[in-house]
Amino acid sequence: MDIIQIGSMAVLLKWILLGIAVLLGVIYIKLWRRDDNESKPLLELLTNSLILAFFVWKGSLFLLEPTIVLKSPLSLLYFTGGNNGLIIAIIASIFYFFKKGRMLRLSYLIQTAFFFSFVVLGVYHILSAILVEELRLYHTIIGAYSLLVILYNQLRKFFGTTSEIYTTTILFGFLNIIASFYITKNDHLYLFTFQQWFYIALILVSLIYWNKERKNEESC
Repeated sequence: MDIIQIGSMAVLLKWILLGIAVLLGVIYIKLWRRDDNESKPLLELLTNSLILAFFVWKGSLFLLEPTIVLKSPLSLLYFTGGNNGLIIAIIASIFYFFKKGRMLRLSYLIQTAFFFSFVVLGVYHILSAILVEELRLYHTIIGAYSLLVILYNQLRKFFGTTSEIYTTTILFGFLNIIASFYITKNDHLYLFTFQQWFYIALILVSLIYWNKERKNEESC
């Protein structure tokens, strides 16, 4: 496991790579939306959602490993909730993003969340494939898929209908579930891991909204 020493703190390399990917994701959205009148409130909303995600990720340690926190409250400063805590943080930030952004156009929010997520995923997994020794094939496949989604939309100068976004998300969810059966080492929760349940929920929600969007398109 790759570890970077920063002073007295030891940080996993993958979390540093994730931080770089998030920063590049924000820059991408800022450049993409730079000519929009709603860009300023959108970027503020995105930034606040990321800050919330960070604190939920840190605080999730209390939920996932309460005995550690009770024995040493300062552990919240040095540790996070790991991969499962990150999933919880993502769910919380998504809820916050759409709840607080309800004054903006829904399609605008969906596109922003979608492309921000795929930039982050693409950068993170490609960097991991290069710099992290474990699971290089997995990181390469997920990273390539994510960046190809962004590149495809950039080349045609069109950022997708809502139904296309849901379709891409569904395919991404299935890709991760299939790959996870070969790489996961986490404890299972009713047949699946916590991460697999997240992707199953992502697929189901996307299918529901994809179906609604298709009906709306047919009625027009």
